[in-house]
Amino acid sequence: MKRTSLLVCLVAVLALALPAAPAAAQPPVDFGIAELGEIKTACFSICFGTGESGSGGVCNDTGTIDSVTIDPPFFVRALRLGGANSNACDTAGVTMPVDLPTTVGAGQALFFDVDLVAGSIGVIEDRIEFNGTPIRDVEATVIPAPTCTPGTDLLCLQDDRFTVRGLWRNRFGGRGKAPIVQGVQSDDSGLFYFFNANNWEMLLKVLDGCGVDGRYWVFLAATTNVEYTITVTDTQADQVRSYFNPLDNPAQPVQDTNAFATCP
Repeated sequence: MKRTSLLVCLVAVLALALPAAPAAAQPPVDFGIAELGEIKTACFSICFGTGESGSGGVCNDTGTIDSVTIDPPFFVRALRLGGANSNACDTAGVTMPVDLPTTVGAGQALFFDVDLVAGSIGVIEDRIEFNGTPIRDVEATVIPAPTCTPGTDLLCLQDDRFTVRGLWRNRFGGRGKAPIVQGVQSDDSGLFYFFNANNWEMLLKVLDGCGVDGRYWVFLAATTNVEYTITVTDTQADQVRSYFNPLDNPAQPVQDTNAFATCP
């Protein structure tokens, strides 16, 4: 079975303009079909001004963004400020990261990423809120994951029962899959890198603790302060555990001995 890409960027080229009163709900953003445990990223922008709902609007006014929120399994990431007509995923000429609240001037837009971390099967629907006002719906359909097939960015452990994926993001707006260090993985452990195949970032293990406490364990150790999201998927039980390290945070070790109560 051919797998979809781990990182999918859905680009909103024009900023959504917020008038003085809340704008009407925009057409939903469809993340499409995601495999259980998959991570997808959509890029958006928002500004203040005039324009018809759904047209992109004109970013000719100034306002303050106090909050951008959405519920899991969608997560707001990577806020950045730039010219309103910039590509929403392009980080050239933008300031990153941006802390909220922040003022968005005329001709500017606040750019951000929303990550989908697909942790349960089914149709998922939610709404992005700006300053507490619902503005745009998001949706996705999550399907079961097949037995793991090893790939450049898919680590398969415990006789290919567990699929491990990673996504990284740095303070300059760069983002991407976490490739596997080839040739050194075993049946219960593997190594990841982010930027350079000679610069290893992370060791991850899925251990069979069924004979000890009836669970599979996940151990993780990373030597980085780069943002990352890691998902470990039990393809036999259709369960996912995810692990997140915020940007500029020294990564802490994970010793999750309660990860999967899915033995045998």
